[in-house]
Amino acid sequence: MLDGRPLDPASFDGNRLPLQNLAAGEHELRVDAAMRYPRTSEGMHRFTDPADGETYVYTQLFMNDVQ
Repeated sequence: MLDGRPLDPASFDGNRLPLQNLAAGEHELRVDAAMRYPRTSEGMHRFTDPADGETYVYTQLFMNDVQ
């Protein structure tokens, strides 16, 4: 979903999804994905920081892994 609107999966160009007609400013892109959880430090990770109690999500993906 981009800014609350679903994206058309048929618009995939190879392994890329073009985001067209974006106005200047902030946007929200939500991605739902199902994949196996690797133990190699690659992928998406969730972490709760004991120092501030906040939960963070970060990725350790490189361009060849993302595609």
